[in-house]
Amino acid sequence: MSALAVGATGTVYVGWQDASSGAAHLDAFTPDGSSVAGFSTTVDAPVTALDAVGGSVYAGGSFTSVGGVTAQHVARLDGTSGAL
Repeated sequence: MSALAVGATGTVYVGWQDASSGAAHLDAFTPDGSSVAGFSTTVDAPVTALDAVGGSVYAGGSFTSVGGVTAQHVARLDGTSGAL
C-alpha cells in the first residue's frame, strides 16, 4: 500500500502496486471491507498520496493517466464512481 484515505462516510481509498506484476491500482472499500460497487478506475503508475474531501478523492503520484484520461501526477476523482 502506498497511499490511504478515509472518506466522511467511512469509505477507504487505497493506492497500491502489485509486487509481482508492478501494476498500479486505486481501489475503494466500504467500512466492512467490501469493494465499493461502481468504483472503477485505472492508473498507469503508482498513487502515492490520497485525500478524501466531500464527495471527491484527490490523488497524487507518478501517474500520467487516470481512467484513460491524461492526468499529470494529480487528479480529482468522484468518490463514488472513480471517474475524473
